[in-house]
Amino acid sequence: MKFYYDLKKWAKDYVTLAKGKKPNHANKTDNFYSIGLIDQSICSQNLGDNIISEAVTEELKSIFSFSYINHFPGQINSSIDYTRLLSAQDFIFVGGTNLLKSNMNKNPQWKINSYSKFFLKNRFILMGVGWFQYQSEPNSYSVSLLKDMLSNKFLHSVRDSYTEKKLHSIGIKNVINTTCPTLWQIDNKICSNINIYKSNNVVTTLTSYYKDPEVDKKILNILCENYKKVYLWLQGFNDYQYFKNLSLDNQNIIVLDSSLTAYENILSIDDIEYIGSRLHGGIKALKKGKRTLILAVDNRAYEIKIDTNLNVIKRSDYMSLLLYLEKPYHTLINLPVENIKRWKEQFL
Repeated sequence: MKFYYDLKKWAKDYVTLAKGKKPNHANKTDNFYSIGLIDQSICSQNLGDNIISEAVTEELKSIFSFSYINHFPGQINSSIDYTRLLSAQDFIFVGGTNLLKSNMNKNPQWKINSYSKFFLKNRFILMGVGWFQYQSEPNSYSVSLLKDMLSNKFLHSVRDSYTEKKLHSIGIKNVINTTCPTLWQIDNKICSNINIYKSNNVVTTLTSYYKDPEVDKKILNILCENYKKVYLWLQGFNDYQYFKNLSLDNQNIIVLDSSLTAYENILSIDDIEYIGSRLHGGIKALKKGKRTLILAVDNRAYEIKIDTNLNVIKRSDYMSLLLYLEKPYHTLINLPVENIKRWKEQFL
């Protein structure tokens, strides 16, 4: 009997979704909203996604303080139950990471498709989302999908100017560059308290999905020569195996547990700074008030640098790295404060 009832309810919800309406069980009272967040940290093997999720959730709570945030996976395929629950949300945000592509039909990090488009038309609001690498013009499938999926009512927040231009080029104009939400709280007060001189210890990261063994080995050797202690934080699942495969002669690198707790604990040390190729590992260090240098392996860090003055160099730029170790560096992050404020206030 219960199975029959569940099947009947499922069928009713399916029809409701097909008509493009929100199920009746989704109600709002006294500004208590049900917030849906497409959260890339779910089923992710990259703790950078957790750093993003943490920041996005915190910022959403600052806007919708008297509301409930439901986290939905973005990297796994959805079901009718997933779609039903997601459709019932008052707002649906897509939180951070480089989910947008010129070919959304090929290995998308955000698992949306024509099925999603049919049931969740114009429901998604971008929050600090970026474009996947430097790409050619979006294909017709991607243009159609994004126009149908993204909200045409609210302003979208994107991570950098490159992403903003990409969306503008396909006719999605309700977009502003707010940079990544992980940076939103790094104000002048935090920057002014960051040490300008080199610390005695450093925490570093590797990026196993953009391997360059010769360069990474050289960087680790430079760090070992210039710091008393070198800590390696494993932000990604495959980073440890990559590190082992480098077969470094110098063995005084201390490998940390692959968890945010381990990373936060090491950042609590006074005399430590960050130099590494993981973008959000670097931003996390900045938020903790640490002198930071990010070694870029792709477009993400570079595009944010252009907009915000984030301290970024090419991973293979040894000369700039050595100069950074010798000279004082004043941290100054230029946030698009008015754009961030404008994006937030549209929901108030």
